[in-house]
Amino acid sequence: MMPTMNVNGLNLHYEVVEGEGLNVLMLHGWTADMHRWEKVVENLKGHYNFILLDLRGHGESDKPENAGYTLDHYVNDVISVINEMNLDKVVVAGHSMGGMIAQKLYFKEPDKIGGLILIGTTAKVVDNFSMKFNTSFALFMFKIAYNFAFKTVLSRAFSNLTPKEEKEKLIEMGLKNTPKYVVIESFRDFVKNFDMRNKLKEIKTPTLILVGENDRMLPPRMSRFLADNIKGAELHIIDEAGHEVMLEKPEEVAKKIDVFLHELVKE
Repeated sequence: MMPTMNVNGLNLHYEVVEGEGLNVLMLHGWTADMHRWEKVVENLKGHYNFILLDLRGHGESDKPENAGYTLDHYVNDVISVINEMNLDKVVVAGHSMGGMIAQKLYFKEPDKIGGLILIGTTAKVVDNFSMKFNTSFALFMFKIAYNFAFKTVLSRAFSNLTPKEEKEKLIEMGLKNTPKYVVIESFRDFVKNFDMRNKLKEIKTPTLILVGENDRMLPPRMSRFLADNIKGAELHIIDEAGHEVMLEKPEEVAKKIDVFLHELVKE
């Protein structure tokens, strides 16, 4: 049984993979859980101190119906975890929605953040007409054909590198472990309310940006925008990978993270 931490009235499931180096807090994406990071962490085991967290409403963490599942709720939880664990200058790695949380977290507690790793994420989800149409249609479909809509949206997260059986298994796990009210509230919030575009130039911490070249959910142009607007940010586009780049190219993602963290230690 993995440990839980009581945070803002909820029990959040977490795991610490101990190592010798920096503290790295890993934030998964929408409808996922901490296990998305396992292949990457396995490649870096022993070199860094990893804290993996199931966000509220996800994985094995508590998911009461009226708890609130906006980005601000997640940010407040993560701040509480950082404080509870006495983490100083923690590097925050976030995938997709986790990357949005990481950005907002930086602006709430910049002195606690020693670096950002933003993977397959964005400064704003809806950045053109096509995204506006797709996200509006998804919200509509969630209301009238939830299971079909969920599977259709999540199927776009994977490239052909992910075997069909694994893709179907992960989608079914997300459907099973993330309640409908969590899925819809969080999706609606980051689609309608998340916009960091005018704040990126204020980010002063070292930042690594990774994205799969075939990411269909949050395409590479969004990561390029992040890199162009965060001073000194380092961008790597991972060949042949999709949105789930940590699952599809874990060794390459781990290598980029390792080099980035190694440079942080030297600073």
